[in-house]
Amino acid sequence: MHLSLDKKGTLYDQIARAIRLEILEGRIAAESRLPSTRSLAIALGVSRKSVLQAYDLLCAEELAVARAGSGTRVAKLGFSGRVSKKIGIVPASRYALRARALPAIRLALWGAAG
Repeated sequence: MHLSLDKKGTLYDQIARAIRLEILEGRIAAESRLPSTRSLAIALGVSRKSVLQAYDLLCAEELAVARAGSGTRVAKLGFSGRVSKKIGIVPASRYALRARALPAIRLALWGAAG
């Protein structure tokens, strides 16, 4: 499987977008196995955690089904054929992008008497 990452957003978002596009355009058939997280991480030169997060995202979107011991498979989709080019992947909203740029909040400081 050859995936091209678009350099937009987090690494796991890029991986999930690339796999989602492959699924929706019919290049990965329904019920076929996705590569193992270890082999895909090695092929892409990324950490396994990034691939795990991408697979989790695809499972949450019901595009993939993960089963312990048997790997992750592409889910059966409710339509047949290819998706038209007019339907694209929705980019992250400006609010989501701004939230990522916010500094981390130190919860230990909240409610502290000073």
